[in-house]
Amino acid sequence: MSGKFDEKRVINGSYGELWIDGAQIAEISSVELNVAIDREEIKLAGQLEKGSKITGIEGTGSFTVKKVFSRFQTFYANLKLGMDQTFIMIVKLDDPDAYGTERYVASGCKFEGDLPIIKFEGGSIVEHDYSVKFKPSDSEYVSTIIDAAMV
Repeated sequence: MSGKFDEKRVINGSYGELWIDGAQIAEISSVELNVAIDREEIKLAGQLEKGSKITGIEGTGSFTVKKVFSRFQTFYANLKLGMDQTFIMIVKLDDPDAYGTERYVASGCKFEGDLPIIKFEGGSIVEHDYSVKFKPSDSEYVSTIIDAAMV
């Protein structure tokens, strides 16, 4: 690899998309998915150096939507009945100038923390923030952007 890249290939997040259970959330502002790695320290015999061992993983994330529709009322209704509803998130990262499209499917998603009901501030655009957890073992990239120099 030459250490150079074409700046127009840097992805603009404006073309990102979020789908929940097959429905596109067109009013999305931002999405973030992460996998948290739990490690336990391992002391190595005969060495001063320490190692570590993975002991668990957890998928976490968040997304923000502009208030256009009353979203997720069925989740709220099910929550009041004591039902822990799961859903599938598909996140698409795209840009017309990019080398390709990246898609990730997060399965077994559950809302975490506060489920926004209603909020507003005079003179401001209304947005709702949602936190989720998901199962990394049931989730995967379904398309990736590959660096041709790495192939």
